[in-house]
Amino acid sequence: EGGFNVQEFFGEAILPLATDRALFQSLDLELGVRYSNFDPTGPNTTWKAGVNWAFNDTLRMRVMRQKATRAPNVGELAAPTTSGLANATFDPCSVTNAARITAAVRALCITTGMTSAQVGVVPDITAGQINIFSGTNLDALPEPEEADTTTVGFVLSPSFLTFLKSPVVSVDYYKIAIKGYIGTLGAQEILDGCYTGGITALCSQVRRLNGNLLESGSGVQAFTQNLTSADAAGVDLNVGFGLGAETFGLDDKWGSLRVSYNANFTTSNESQSSPISAVIDCLGLYGNQCGNPSPEYRHVQRTTWTMGDLRMSYLWRHIGKSSVEPTQKASVFDRFETIEAYNFIDLLASYNVNDALELSLSVNNVFEEEPPIVGGEIASTSSNGGNTFPQVYDPLGRVFTIGLNVKF
Repeated sequence: EGGFNVQEFFGEAILPLATDRALFQSLDLELGVRYSNFDPTGPNTTWKAGVNWAFNDTLRMRVMRQKATRAPNVGELAAPTTSGLANATFDPCSVTNAARITAAVRALCITTGMTSAQVGVVPDITAGQINIFSGTNLDALPEPEEADTTTVGFVLSPSFLTFLKSPVVSVDYYKIAIKGYIGTLGAQEILDGCYTGGITALCSQVRRLNGNLLESGSGVQAFTQNLTSADAAGVDLNVGFGLGAETFGLDDKWGSLRVSYNANFTTSNESQSSPISAVIDCLGLYGNQCGNPSPEYRHVQRTTWTMGDLRMSYLWRHIGKSSVEPTQKASVFDRFETIEAYNFIDLLASYNVNDALELSLSVNNVFEEEPPIVGGEIASTSSNGGNTFPQVYDPLGRVFTIGLNVKF
């Protein structure tokens, strides 16, 4: 069992600085501060400060700066130790690396449970996987991760476009820098950090039986911990508007349309596991270090037609192109090096029989797009399932759903 307690005190204020003046329909200062005391991970203070500036009814700007935090959850504080599999490319102490084992590496191999005769002789990792032991190290609990966030954007409501109903366009730039983010080191990161970086703490996480990493009970300890940093930046674009039947010269009985478009343009996606580790750039990439694909562009576009009690809509999900990490290109088949852009179309229809009863029918992935196939050696087992990425791409094909919603 496990858990945590938290005591918090917070204050928030919106202060009007100007109202109903030239170029200042309103100018508000937004402030907030929060003190949190987490048991068992300790106290921290977070805050926010921003400005919301409405020039007129059409244009509004917003700027916000925040110090944010996330304390470890129950699973991160009290997960039992379990064994599983993780991707790793090679064992620096194995026969594969025998010709390149220096005296320093040999000494490190011996400190992790090998005899001198076993160094450079034990077999290398097979099938691209080794055992890992994951869970919570109760003697070194993860601390709250902290982030500095900045957002700058504007909202445009062009009421002068009279043929549109409630048109709105918003553009927001965001930059997020997380320190001490909670996660786990990769199996290969632990091996490299020990035998290449000489980090004693990582060497202590390597468990060998008979000198190798292949036997049951051997492997590496990849417990939940605070990693160095994770940074992301990009632009969110949101567009929405309505169209009445009269726009098309039709009678009102034909109802109305509502169109929305939400897109994300990612400009940065970097992380660093430890101060001596290289910064990992995952923008537009997938693989052993990055895990799931992180496309530079993706969007969701929905159009809904409402006519009385009948509502019909389609949803277009677009996932941009991604490529395998450069360090893995030489070791995978050419067809696995790139995942082209994907498009999924979903349909939905619902009908209000009366105030208490609604019927619905939906079809997801109408054109039965198959998910991309990649090799099992690409990315860890937590993201690569069945030689694809089921958390990103639809793995089930066309799915029908019938719903009944009753209010009483």
